[in-house]
Amino acid sequence: MTHAMVQSRVTSIAVRGGLFQFLHNHPDAPSTSEIADLIYFRWDAYLLVDRFIDDHGLYRPDGKIYVMWDTQEYPTAIGDKYGGREGWSTRYSPVWQALLEGGAMIQPADHQGPVFYRPRAYMASAIAETCTTEEEIKRMMREYCDT
Repeated sequence: MTHAMVQSRVTSIAVRGGLFQFLHNHPDAPSTSEIADLIYFRWDAYLLVDRFIDDHGLYRPDGKIYVMWDTQEYPTAIGDKYGGREGWSTRYSPVWQALLEGGAMIQPADHQGPVFYRPRAYMASAIAETCTTEEEIKRMMREYCDT
């Protein structure tokens, strides 16, 4: 497994664990304001990514808004269109990597919870699915990274 995949799973487990502790009044649970900051930050990230996709006319992965998108099922579903999971990975991976290198990461502040990779995965999927030429992909990634 790559570091990003492991980190993504660890992050979502940590967030779920913190929410579970909070809901069950565990002594080590995050405070109400920490939970609110975490939810608020993630919700704003969802809105930001959806807004960019709308403003630039990108296809929505699986035709779904960001908050409804299933990151686990999407590569399998879209893979059929690109000759299997490997075909999709060949198209998607360079976009993901370029967004990573371009600094396209919506970073939370310390009080907003752990880093999460879902916005970049959604954006990489939207760009890889919409843009058909390498030049279009590069232009769209520049626009996103400069936003």
